Amino acid sequence: MGVLTLEQAEVLASDARAIPPDNSAWLPVTLPDNWHRTRPGWQGALWYRVRFPLALQANRNYAYSLPFARSAALEFYLNGALVGRTGEGATAPGSGSAVAPVIQPLSPSLLRDGENVFHVRATGFAQNRAGLPRLSVGEAGAVRQALEPRLVMSWLTYILGATVGLAGLLAFGLWRVRRRDPALGWFTFTALAWSALALTQILTRWVDLGVARELLFFLLNQGLAAPIAILSLRVMQRRIVWLERAIWIFYLVAVPAMLLLDRAWVTELRLVYNMANAALMTGMLGLAVATRSRPRPFSLWILVAALSWNIGVNLYDLARWHGLIDIDRPILSFLQLPGMLLVFCALVVQRHMFVVRSTDELNRDLERRVAEKTRAIEIHHEQQRTVEREQLIVRERGRILADMHDGLGASLVGLRRLIQSGRADQYELETRVDEALQEMRIAIDALEPVDGDIAAVLGNLRQRLQPTLERAGLQVVWQVGDLAPIENLTPAAIFAVQRALLEAFTNILKHADARTVTLSVQTDPAQQGVVITLSDDGKGFVPGVRGRGLNNIEQRIRAIGATAQIESVIGTGTRVTLHLPWQLPLELVTSPLALVAG
Repeated sequence: MGVLTLEQAEVLASDARAIPPDNSAWLPVTLPDNWHRTRPGWQGALWYRVRFPLALQANRNYAYSLPFARSAALEFYLNGALVGRTGEGATAPGSGSAVAPVIQPLSPSLLRDGENVFHVRATGFAQNRAGLPRLSVGEAGAVRQALEPRLVMSWLTYILGATVGLAGLLAFGLWRVRRRDPALGWFTFTALAWSALALTQILTRWVDLGVARELLFFLLNQGLAAPIAILSLRVMQRRIVWLERAIWIFYLVAVPAMLLLDRAWVTELRLVYNMANAALMTGMLGLAVATRSRPRPFSLWILVAALSWNIGVNLYDLARWHGLIDIDRPILSFLQLPGMLLVFCALVVQRHMFVVRSTDELNRDLERRVAEKTRAIEIHHEQQRTVEREQLIVRERGRILADMHDGLGASLVGLRRLIQSGRADQYELETRVDEALQEMRIAIDALEPVDGDIAAVLGNLRQRLQPTLERAGLQVVWQVGDLAPIENLTPAAIFAVQRALLEAFTNILKHADARTVTLSVQTDPAQQGVVITLSDDGKGFVPGVRGRGLNNIEQRIRAIGATAQIESVIGTGTRVTLHLPWQLPLELVTSPLALVAG
């Protein structure tokens, strides 16, 4: 057996509490019966008689159902026995609301194999669209399966209520952080108010609230339009004071009206507000479409879709209540909130995107400013270093000139006295003059800018010394390749290296009796510097026994932060090794000690 849908019945106007006899004046009627259309203005009770055949099967469970209970109260009798009630104070769990269907089990002992009869006593008001919906009878599993969409929709109301409540709490948390965002504030109010009303309706479903039930139903389905309209204006970033006041006054007036009006006319008042809701949502839709902001945020398009949905929902309920569509269809007013829930999600995403975009722009602007400041600081430091370098060079040149004055001046004074004494021969005079000129030329070479190129320094030194060395009968071998630049190779450092090598060459000329002298320069990555080696094939000297000149070499090189090593073997020759790091200490190469050491 499947499910029987019962659409043919008989009706009898009677206030009797007992089932009327079969010989009463029963009249045929088609289900669903809507008193507003079949018995305008009726209030009170009616009896329905519904006959149906049943092929009873053993070990089967049976049930009956109806889409929902539209009357104030319904009493169901099967073959003369009371099997169920609906209404205030008698509603079974999960049934009897505007959405949830009524499902009641039937005891097999009450059923007959063949014809069975339902007697239903309905109480209510014609204005409230009271009457009897279609009845369904059959196996319990099949009956429940047939009503599965209605059951899902009833559970959807609970899920929707919980979801809207959680969204309201989330919106409240966001609003506390962003109190200047009115859209979040109004969504918080709308969501939490609706969730509180829905929870109240669920918790008081078995309590007879009287006219308060009608007020609760109005606030949930019609009164919700007021905060939705204000929320829509806030999403559009509009504030129309006179319109907002008019909306609130219009909907607040309904509260005392619902309490004072006769219950027979409460539904008519709700219908008036249903039409007002459709008109209000249409007006909000027009304002949203007319919004001039460019580009339009996607939350505005979501709002347009939500308002269009709400208009459709209100028009659907109006058509249902006016009998233009089947009255057994569910009421959908409660589905006005899901669209606004999407609007809230769109607002949160939009605010998040705005914050992310603003943060990215601020980061880019900050990075640009930091880069500009960094570049400005680097330029300033470079200019400062250039100025300091120039000042150091000026000071070093002054010190070198002072050194030349002291050294070269003393040599010239000594030469003058020698000439005046009349004891000097021609060779000695020429030698003294050559030494003075060489001292002056080397000092001048030290003042030339070389940008850390030690090869250029050695090239100048070779140009000054090689003629003198060759006249003395020395063969000079220069081995200088590509060299890494030396940082902080200041005039003072150049002068110290020149004087150290000059001292070494002078010792070779005077004491070594050498035939060949070799100067080699190479990069030493292991020691991170440049190595200058000056070696000869002279007679050498006893290690540890050396004069003041060799000590001057070591002192001059140490004074600029470099190292000097002097090695000699009797009969083999002498080797002087200078190690210059790639970066000389600036505080040493600008010190007067680098000039006067030794």
